[in-house]
Amino acid sequence: MDNQKFHYKVKCYNCKREFNGYEGSLKYNQYKQNRYGVFCCEDCGHRIRMEAIKNFFRKIINKKSLPQKMKGVVQ
Repeated sequence: MDNQKFHYKVKCYNCKREFNGYEGSLKYNQYKQNRYGVFCCEDCGHRIRMEAIKNFFRKIINKKSLPQKMKGVVQ
């Protein structure tokens, strides 16, 4: 019985699947502090993070390809 940990069933806001937040994890602590917050599973969190990184680099590349006069205008 001591190998079992407490957990909360949390619903992912992105894919709407339920996942477990086990005691001691970041998701568990966040859910415990704010039960009405917005949470996402590891898969969706990874996907969102990768999409943000791609958008960041896409903006940097697009700024470099602009003519020098346009760099101050487009932000």
